[in-house]
Amino acid sequence: MNAGQSDKEGKPLPSRLKAIKADGGIPEYPPMPLCEYLVGYLWDAGPTMPGGMGHTPLTHSEIKAWQDNTGTVLTCWEAQTLRSLSSAYLAESQAAEAPDCPAPWTKEITEEAREDVSKKVQNAFRTLMSTRPKK
Repeated sequence: MNAGQSDKEGKPLPSRLKAIKADGGIPEYPPMPLCEYLVGYLWDAGPTMPGGMGHTPLTHSEIKAWQDNTGTVLTCWEAQTLRSLSSAYLAESQAAEAPDCPAPWTKEITEEAREDVSKKVQNAFRTLMSTRPKK
């Protein structure tokens, strides 16, 4: 939701999160897993790190340095999971630069679902037009 987006001319647009909040909406977040503390660790360590050609996932060295600096002791699987979370975050943040990118926790939209929504919208417009006073 914080990914930077651009319009067709390449001009920066506000992030989805900023747009939702500006419209007075409440952003929808995914359900938190049982290991939500690892998400907190990811944000504390920094979800990504700068690299030569842009951001990169956290390295094991960075995770070890974060552990040393904070006094946090991670098990092997926690360190591996933290690195995997960093990689997944980076991949999703790059994909989210596309304005039509769905949230990663939403269900895949099938053609049947699209047709259902289309029919509902058409019916809503028909109802709206039928209730308008005739000139």
